[in-house]
Amino acid sequence: MSSFKETYQKLNSKPAMKVLKSLGALIIIIIVFALINDAGRATAKFLTVNNILTITLQMSIYALLALGICYVLLIGGAELSAGSIVGVTAMTFLVLMREGLPFPVSLIITIIMGLVIGFLNGFMVAKMKMIPFVATLGMQYVARGFCQIIGNGQTIALTTAVKDEGLLAAFRFIGSGRVLGTIPMATIVVVIFFIIHYIILNHRSFGRKVYAVGSNSEAARLSGIKADRIVIMAYMISSFMATMAGLLYTMRLSIAQPAGGDGWEFEGIAACVIGGISMMGGEGSVVGAIIGASTLAVMRNGMNQAGLNPYWQNVVTGLVIVGAVYMDIRRRQKEATRL
Repeated sequence: MSSFKETYQKLNSKPAMKVLKSLGALIIIIIVFALINDAGRATAKFLTVNNILTITLQMSIYALLALGICYVLLIGGAELSAGSIVGVTAMTFLVLMREGLPFPVSLIITIIMGLVIGFLNGFMVAKMKMIPFVATLGMQYVARGFCQIIGNGQTIALTTAVKDEGLLAAFRFIGSGRVLGTIPMATIVVVIFFIIHYIILNHRSFGRKVYAVGSNSEAARLSGIKADRIVIMAYMISSFMATMAGLLYTMRLSIAQPAGGDGWEFEGIAACVIGGISMMGGEGSVVGAIIGASTLAVMRNGMNQAGLNPYWQNVVTGLVIVGAVYMDIRRRQKEATRL
């Protein structure tokens, strides 16, 4: 009995086990909503290929956010400005396009803006030694303020900013079009970024350094890792992905608005936590981030089909997040006790 318990504890401590648990929870949630929403129907409504693909489209923006935020959580940081970065970069892009700047120039300026915000976040945390929560909270207000200033508090339509019909059609296809009439293009964009980040975190030295800094920043410094640089890079990657989410948001909804992305950083953080990424740093993976984003999207889709009041949906989502964080804390406490 004791040997079985020891074996279970060893397996449970492996990163792959956390991913499998998150995946198992997702599968259970899918089954539950399939039973609730499809029971008594002549044809399935929830568990259909079209609905599953729709869910992947609905989760695309949150998935991009989660892929970036996971870097910040892995180094043991916090990121509360991601949603505002979505808003300010989306607004900046459309304003630049409306003013007649070519698409490549507008895109480059928008990306640079996102990277600068990420650099400032990382600099405040790494060099100025500010608490990550406070630094990124301040940047959240700064970015949201610039979003209001740049757009003059007005909503900007994609059709107003983009005059080229071919370019406009391309943007709409990326945001809400489907390849071969089936697979959402936004889902393909998420898959491409997922593969890139999976390679970075699992097969590149930078990824190993991210985990090292998150596990023990002081030990990482003593081993020769420039921890401050890794922290800054993590925030820049998170901001870059928020910028990509902002562009996708604009292409999908065909607008940029002052309140765009408001509170979305919590969706990204929630996806990471539900996917098994520890808020204490050093543990988790981009696979978990995608599973977490999928879980949130499945829950929202399933609760909508079940006709649950949106306010109660927020309550359920909040309880799931609290539960995921509590389970992570309990697991870490047990591991510390065994040590």
